[in-house]
Amino acid sequence: MRTKKEIIDFLESKVGTKVVCVGNTKLSGECVTLIKSLMEFLGVPDPYKARGNANTCVTTYINEGIAKPGLGFISVFSNKTMAGGVGHVWCNAGDGDGVFYESNGVKPLIVTKGKTYSYDTVANFDAYIAPNTNPDLVECELHKNNLQNQVNGLLVDLSKKDKLIEEISSQLTEAKTSSDGFRKELNDFIADCARKLDTRQEKVEILASIDTCITYEDKASELDRQLALERKEHASAVDTLEAKIKALELNLETLKAEFKALKETTKETTPTTHQTTTGLWDIIIGIFGGKYGKK
Repeated sequence: MRTKKEIIDFLESKVGTKVVCVGNTKLSGECVTLIKSLMEFLGVPDPYKARGNANTCVTTYINEGIAKPGLGFISVFSNKTMAGGVGHVWCNAGDGDGVFYESNGVKPLIVTKGKTYSYDTVANFDAYIAPNTNPDLVECELHKNNLQNQVNGLLVDLSKKDKLIEEISSQLTEAKTSSDGFRKELNDFIADCARKLDTRQEKVEILASIDTCITYEDKASELDRQLALERKEHASAVDTLEAKIKALELNLETLKAEFKALKETTKETTPTTHQTTTGLWDIIIGIFGGKYGKK
């Protein structure tokens, strides 16, 4: 079994050369000869056995079990209509599309690389590739497989989402249909109401009346809001006035106390004979020392 690097190195070594066909030199340089030499290098049983022209050989590889159908690291392609119906075969090597190699294609009987064509059948010889023994390569391969599995899962999820989107679109269409039907029923109901009310009002006038009612309701709500705001401001003003009244009452009590104290002081400093004969004006004169009472 060969490693992937060995396979690529082998094909690269054939570029620019004419490949000799073992056992039948008449086929040297033909497109199938490159594939036969590759099969010999890989260890495929009886590589130079006659397996038909280029238009049927890849199918024969699959039928004999020496190759598996589908793409792989090392793949062989066939186009049945090329070369006047005889067909053409070529191969590639590498992950993804890799590099394409052919003989007797771009250059007659010479191996070239880089060219590819549409194909009818493809098979791979990956069964003859040696497994990776490098731990890093093995781990890389595991990561690649894991990523592929994740991609496959995402593709499945994407398919589910696409189906869900289709279902939602169908539901939206049904909802629109239902909405149109409801609108028609509403219009019919309004027209029926107009007939039953024995009025000549048209649907537009009825709807306008409804809008007017809604407008009045909005205005009433606005008035309620303003009234509540004014009540709040009035209550605040009342609280302020009550606080000022309480402050004035306290000041009045203080003045009364001071006035009482002055009266007591006047009684102590004024002769007894005046206490029974003097009036309020005399008391005030006595308090201020007669400054304003003397002429």
